[in-house]
Amino acid sequence: MQNVILLPGLASDATIWLGQLPVLATRHRVHVTDVHFRFDTLPEMAAALLAECPGPLVLVGASMGGMLAL
Repeated sequence: MQNVILLPGLASDATIWLGQLPVLATRHRVHVTDVHFRFDTLPEMAAALLAECPGPLVLVGASMGGMLAL
C-alpha cells in the first residue's frame, strides 16, 4: 500500500478531500496534513511534513498544497 498525503490549499482543511477519502482509502494509506496551519513558510511546512510522514509518499495537493508538493 502506498502512503498518499493529501495537501489542502491555504484556506482549506480536510473537508476539501471528503469525496476522495473513502475511495482512496480502499487502496492506500491516506493522511490529510494540516502543516499549512502550523507553519509559516513552505520550507517549514515541507520539513514538518517529511518528519511526520516518513517513507515513500504520493503527494496530492490543491492550490498551495500543490506548491508544497513540489
